[in-house]
Amino acid sequence: MKTTTNKKERPVAVRYRDMVKGMDNAEKIELMFVLIESMRTSESVDSESAHELIPPYTKEEIYARIAQSKRDSAAGLGQESEEMFRELEDEFAKEDYLLEMGKTV
Repeated sequence: MKTTTNKKERPVAVRYRDMVKGMDNAEKIELMFVLIESMRTSESVDSESAHELIPPYTKEEIYARIAQSKRDSAAGLGQESEEMFRELEDEFAKEDYLLEMGKTV
């Protein structure tokens, strides 16, 4: 991933963060699926190696993951998405501050 400290050109991660800042969680999840699908069909990766990198899940695997997530949630494990996104925003804010101070992230 390209990074930079040039104040005129903001780091790629900051631009991405700004791009999704106004999205709600459902839109962010939809974007993740679009990005993953674009990786699966990327011309720079042939289809065999793409499936090695990101193998498709079977229906059974998806249902098993959902069931495990429900068990984890009932047991109080995991993290609410809102909390996770708040933590990410805090982390990005710290990175922005460091970049403004001229420090590399």
